[in-house]
Amino acid sequence: LQTYRAQIKNFLETHKPYFMHDGIIYPIEDIASYHIHAGDYYRKERPSGAHSNYGGNQLNYFNPQIQSHGPLGVQDAMLFNSRNRNLKKPSSLYPESWSEFVCDLNAIKVMMSDTAEFSVDLSKGIINITGYASQGIKIQIGYDIKTKRIKTHFSKFN
Repeated sequence: LQTYRAQIKNFLETHKPYFMHDGIIYPIEDIASYHIHAGDYYRKERPSGAHSNYGGNQLNYFNPQIQSHGPLGVQDAMLFNSRNRNLKKPSSLYPESWSEFVCDLNAIKVMMSDTAEFSVDLSKGIINITGYASQGIKIQIGYDIKTKRIKTHFSKFN
């Protein structure tokens, strides 16, 4: 993802996207690409991330079991830690046809949308944003107020 990280950082620096909530401007300065697209996890912990199908089949190391199919190729899956099968995590995957950039761009568009719904968790410093991409896919986003970073975003249909 190093090449993609450079691409998305360049996009954010060039376009300087932001969203507003309760009259406050929140800039989007970074995206947790490894969490969102590559499914980072630690050996002793649950899988986390893997909300896109990075590289088409790169989630195979999670031994995904598809639980259900949603609109336009969205899938709910159970992901398993390849080193410890007892460690698992439910995840919702974006359509395989969406590149990492398309996933991130749709999340940013949802954040900037007039119809997005917000809930703030000040104890964690997170703004949770939910809305719909133009294709009708529901997206949930977690924005870290302090780091000005999208911590997570994923498709949601259940």
